Amino acid sequence: MNKYEKTTTIFVIKVMTNSSSNKLSNAKINDDNTIALKAYLTASPEKGKANASLIKMLSKTLGIRKANIEILRGHTSDKKILSALGIDRMGAYEILQTTC
Repeated sequence: MNKYEKTTTIFVIKVMTNSSSNKLSNAKINDDNTIALKAYLTASPEKGKANASLIKMLSKTLGIRKANIEILRGHTSDKKILSALGIDRMGAYEILQTTC
């Protein structure tokens, strides 16, 4: 891969809002090569608070910029599909395995 190519990882995330703490858990690689996990958020699901909290937590955990994470589907759903630019699937999975 040259320096101009970007790696993107797709996540399928089940979100539980109004939790007692913020945490990610149960990371696994799906048959379609996406990473599935659960996200527990203290934020409420109103006015995009939970979405912003999810992006912030995922970017901090993976060590990438928030601007590199995008919600592709599920803006108003508890099941979200996100893309993360700048980190490969196995690298992301290894980080999640050590932090979840």
